Amino acid sequence: MFETYANSEAVLFHFDNYKPFAPKLNEARTFVSMEIFGNASEDLRMRVKKINVPHYTSISSLNKLK
Repeated sequence: MFETYANSEAVLFHFDNYKPFAPKLNEARTFVSMEIFGNASEDLRMRVKKINVPHYTSISSLNKLK
């Protein structure tokens, strides 16, 4: 699955509101990895630090995809 968010605050909101549904959702899926593309706030970078999420600040090549 590929998810996009408007900003770091939207990702953090998703994280916080996902928790009540996590047990049921985890029955149907397996978390594999996460990557961050674009500008990430310090709060977001700290929140995902424990799972070693790569952070790519330059996404210009993705903008060429149609």
